[in-house]
Amino acid sequence: MKIEFFKGDAVDQHVEWIEKQLGTSNDRLAPNEGFQPFVFLLQINEEKAGGIVAFKSWDWLVIDSIVLMEPYRNTAYGKLLLEKAEAYGRSIGCKRAKLETFQAEAFYRKFGYETHAVLHDYPPGFSFATMVKLFD
Repeated sequence: MKIEFFKGDAVDQHVEWIEKQLGTSNDRLAPNEGFQPFVFLLQINEEKAGGIVAFKSWDWLVIDSIVLMEPYRNTAYGKLLLEKAEAYGRSIGCKRAKLETFQAEAFYRKFGYETHAVLHDYPPGFSFATMVKLFD
């Protein structure tokens, strides 16, 4: 028996193998045939200004990432991206949505998301929240 340690460039190949094995094991317990990643990209004057990355997992819409370039923050663009992702999620059978944030909890609350779990001081000085929204 041997346990090896890896870091740096050597990590990626081992992470890929570990995640594949975990996925195979998880699929035996709870098959996730509906996994469907998607992106909405916001472009202004043909320049990338923001976007949202999400996916369907079982009957959940999982908001993985949402970003707006600095000039477009605190505008309606974040709301628009979120609404587009939610509408698409509903159209493919999602019954609820989930996301994680440490910087925009108040933003998501405005759109019906509720905090379900919080890790305080993660990252230091912030609270990391898991938020959920039930669709009608």
